[in-house]
Amino acid sequence: MPPWTPETLGTCAPGRHALATPELFLRTATHADALPLLAAGSDPEAQRGLGWPAHLVVPAWRRRRALRWRMAMRPSSNGAPAIPLPNLFVALDRERPRLAGALGITPVSEGTGRAGGWLAPAYREPGPMAGLIEAWREIAHRHLGLTEVRCSVDPGNEVAIEAVRRVGLTAAETEDITLDDGRTVPLVWHVSRDTSRAQCAAGQGPDWTETSPWAAVAGPSPQGAVEGARS
Repeated sequence: MPPWTPETLGTCAPGRHALATPELFLRTATHADALPLLAAGSDPEAQRGLGWPAHLVVPAWRRRRALRWRMAMRPSSNGAPAIPLPNLFVALDRERPRLAGALGITPVSEGTGRAGGWLAPAYREPGPMAGLIEAWREIAHRHLGLTEVRCSVDPGNEVAIEAVRRVGLTAAETEDITLDDGRTVPLVWHVSRDTSRAQCAAGQGPDWTETSPWAAVAGPSPQGAVEGARS
C-alpha cells in the first residue's frame, strides 16, 4: 500500500491535474470515482441545496458503503479504468484515504468559468469548506488558466458564509435559481479574478470545452461552500 503523501499524488499531466492543499489532496476524477462522489452529496442535508434529480441520489445503505471506500491517490492506482471525467475533481482527506468532497468547474465563456461542488457529511465545517474554495481558485486560475471564476452561496448558510469570508471572495449579485428537483432557492454570487493566466504543464487540454456531464452534477447549487452551498 503506497504512503498517503503528496509524492504519491503525482503531478499534472495531459488530461490530469493534481493539487495538494493544507487539508486536502485533489486530482482529476474518473468514472471509477462516480459512486462515492454521488454518495457524498446524496444525504437529505446536502440535497436541500443540491436538488439533484432523483435518479442521481444514492440510497442510504449504499452511501454508507461507498463513503468507506479507500480512494485511489492516482486515477489508475486502484486497478479500475482511469477514464477521466473532464473538469471534475475528487477532494481527498490528507490524513486517510477517504473522499472529502467533489469539485467541478464549468466553462462559461473564454477565460471564465463557474465552480460547483459538495463535501461529504463528515467534512461540512468552515475549514474544509474554505479549503475546497481555495482549491477551486487554484485549479481554475493556475491550472485551467481562467481569469474569472464564480461560485454561489446560500445567504442563510452561516457555515458557508464563514468559509467564503475566510477566503476573501468578493460578493456580487443576488439571484434566485431553480434546482433540478423544481425548487427555487436564493443565492449570492461570489467572484475570484486573476489576470495572470498562469497554467500548469498540463494546461486546459481539449476537454475544457467538452465538459463532462458529471460536471453538471455540481448543479447550479452544490453543497459545501462552493456554488450554491447550503445546509
